[in-house]
Amino acid sequence: MDLLRTLLVYMSVLLATSASQAPALTPMPTEFITPTPIVTFTPLPAAVATVIPTAAPIKLVTLYVGDRGELVRTVQLRLKELGYLTGAVDGIFGNQTKRAVERFQYYNNLSVDGIAGQNTLNRLYNDRNVVPASVDVPTSQPVVSVQLPVYYYDTTGKQFNTDARILPLGSTDVQPNPAKVPPGYVLRSQQTVRITVNAAGVASPASIVYTYQIPTAPVNAWLPVYYRNTSGALIANQTKSLSQGTYPITANDSLVPNGYTLRSARTQYVSVTSNGVAVPASITYTYGTTAVTVSVPVEYVDQNNTVIYTDYLPARTGANVFYANDGLVPGYTLIGSRQVSVTVDTAGKATPAKITFTYRKPVSTKVPVAYKDTNGMTLLTADTTLPQGTHTISANDDYLSPGYKLISARSVQVTVDVNGNVNPSSVTFTYQTPATPTPVATAVPTAVPTQVPSPTPTPTPTPVPIATPTVAPTAIPTQVPTPTPTPTPIPAPTATPTLEPTATPT
Repeated sequence: MDLLRTLLVYMSVLLATSASQAPALTPMPTEFITPTPIVTFTPLPAAVATVIPTAAPIKLVTLYVGDRGELVRTVQLRLKELGYLTGAVDGIFGNQTKRAVERFQYYNNLSVDGIAGQNTLNRLYNDRNVVPASVDVPTSQPVVSVQLPVYYYDTTGKQFNTDARILPLGSTDVQPNPAKVPPGYVLRSQQTVRITVNAAGVASPASIVYTYQIPTAPVNAWLPVYYRNTSGALIANQTKSLSQGTYPITANDSLVPNGYTLRSARTQYVSVTSNGVAVPASITYTYGTTAVTVSVPVEYVDQNNTVIYTDYLPARTGANVFYANDGLVPGYTLIGSRQVSVTVDTAGKATPAKITFTYRKPVSTKVPVAYKDTNGMTLLTADTTLPQGTHTISANDDYLSPGYKLISARSVQVTVDVNGNVNPSSVTFTYQTPATPTPVATAVPTAVPTQVPSPTPTPTPTPVPIATPTVAPTAIPTQVPTPTPTPTPIPAPTATPTLEPTATPT
């Protein structure tokens, strides 16, 4: 066999020497390349070494596993021509193409990495001394593979399992087989090891050893589980014993009183380490009360506990606060608490069952109102009745005859307290009496026979006093009239004077 190999090399050198006189090689287009058959155990035909491509040079672009396109197809055609590729020329750089590249690299003394880089492509296309597939490795043989032993040891140096991997030509990342490792064992060595198998079927490294930490005796963890309401108050709890691992913990509604509804997630997960530590250390479920609405009666009563008004207000589960509504009892004054808190439990029971607001009956007081002149003489009285609160009483000039002029304050504030006391107790408006006009003398007509009682001369006219500004002076007849009597003061009108309250009663 060695003699045959030496003979083949010698003939290749002779062929190369004879071809050296030929023009320089140029890349051959794929459509002109014809695969050269390989004759087993015979010298290679001279045509393989003397192929002279005439096409334009091919772009030397590095190609990797996963690449696609015409450049990949060109590489595949050349590898097939040299006898390294036995599969289809599909333009896809797959594992079959990678193995062909690795075999080509191996026989052409290139770095075996399965990557069609610059050196590989240059040797593939442009080197006259390119080495085709060896005659002693027929291309019809199966792809080169190797059986790699894998050993499993614990940290004490004891082997507890073994395995074997069949690896193809090239580089392969190997990881431990979980089926060979008992539960609880922890890997302490490198997990991924890259194994390279060359074309001669030699693996590097030749074996793999994985080292594992033996698990210690399992320790259970005690996990407290709390059930709380939305206010944080504890309503139930339990404790679970868990061994190493991860567990789903589900809320147990049967531990919670009726009327509560789960508000948080129903399932939570807990992991327990080999030394019995639970993460998280505890679990809490939050429950809210189921909403219940009841109608609570609200009574408004006076000091004698007589019901003035009854209302009904809705109350929901939990604490409710209600306030007195003064608008429901106008004129009354609240004398008790303005707000009441009512609590409704999950069964719909309200405490207290009824709300009571106490009010004082409204009071009213008669306030005397007098109109007087500057001499203190009462011209008019206009009493009025006022309810509790502060009021403004204003003088009304229309109640008096024209000519009277108000000289006191026009408005007076009057306050009536809850007991009916008035401050001030009465109101007086003072007016200036109108001035008496100067009498005017009027000549007596000379011819009034019917009115002259006697033939005596007409007397000199005498002025007549005027009692009030409402009486106008008249012409004096021939006979002296009787003096006009003083008029009676204008009586008080029946209409109530206009009031101007300064503030709305509470």
